[in-house]
Amino acid sequence: MRLVIHPDLRSYIRATGLPWFVLAAANRNRNRIDTQRPRVLQERGGLERTLRHELFHLAQPEGWPRWKVEGMAMRFAGEEPTAPPLEAVGETELEHLLASPPDPQTLRRAMATAYRWSVLLGRATPP
Repeated sequence: MRLVIHPDLRSYIRATGLPWFVLAAANRNRNRIDTQRPRVLQERGGLERTLRHELFHLAQPEGWPRWKVEGMAMRFAGEEPTAPPLEAVGETELEHLLASPPDPQTLRRAMATAYRWSVLLGRATPP
């Protein structure tokens, strides 16, 4: 496994293609985790929790939908949702919001929904 800690935001965005508000990303095919600077991780969620979350993604079961993977990664990392879950959202829309969140608040709410469905409700399929 390779861990790449980027020296600045520009380097991180160039390597991952993700928006500034996504702290880290795991790439299973490359067996690699890319993160923003440790100070940023510590300020916005915790270095250990972020790394645990991304390590789960490297080892996640095959074939799970993104919402289940994200909820279980949060559980593995000891993360709690920081926003209320989205109401009246379907699986397709949630999958899209988790893959391409338009802003930080929507990402937090989508993650809270994933956590609710997979951890709190213990669902194999969405409610």
